[in-house]
Amino acid sequence: DEAQEEEEEPSTSLSSRRTLSSKSVQPPEDPLEEKHRHKLKEEEVTPFVAHDPLMTPHNPALGDDDQPALGDDHTLAQTVQTADFWILGVSLVLAFGGGLCMNNNVAQISRALGKEDASIYLTLASVGQSLGRICGGFSSDYALRQLGVSRVLSHITALLLLAMSLIWLAYTDDLIELQGSVMAVSVFFGMCNMLYVPLSLEVFGTKHFASTYNLLRCSYMFGSFLFGDLSVP
Repeated sequence: DEAQEEEEEPSTSLSSRRTLSSKSVQPPEDPLEEKHRHKLKEEEVTPFVAHDPLMTPHNPALGDDDQPALGDDHTLAQTVQTADFWILGVSLVLAFGGGLCMNNNVAQISRALGKEDASIYLTLASVGQSLGRICGGFSSDYALRQLGVSRVLSHITALLLLAMSLIWLAYTDDLIELQGSVMAVSVFFGMCNMLYVPLSLEVFGTKHFASTYNLLRCSYMFGSFLFGDLSVP
């Protein structure tokens, strides 16, 4: 019996050693899998928000404790209480009013210069607005992400170029010059028409974007009334 116990003892100790060794020794992790896991952790970041130094900062010392910071979700009531909303709204009223005034009166302008058929100018206006929307989106994204140029500066640049184009159109007295001025106004009008959408997203957030967007779209109505009705004596 003692000899049998001595034979069983080394066999059990040997099996226990194998079990411990199998638990302690683990296969090495795949470096590609670890790299992929690390990449997924890096991608779990908050959405991109442009922190624009030109925008009104959040200042608790001025009693803005209840007002969300720029880029956070704003309700409609909180949106209309910010100076950024009114600055953006006034700029859109002026931009949309000038652009719509040109679109509605380009046929009368061409007839005043001696050309009855205004189809070429209407075509230029449509093509120019489409190009302005496309180029404005690509250029503002490239300037923001690659060059660090604020989207607000892109919007201001488009507004200034639109104003210069409208002045050019106002002093146009030639049909060939009219084609260039109509094209320029249409391109920069399309840029302004596109830039305010991502700008309002980055400033007022995404949760109540539909309400903010529809409220800013009212600038079409006010701009058309301002430049179309009040400007006529």
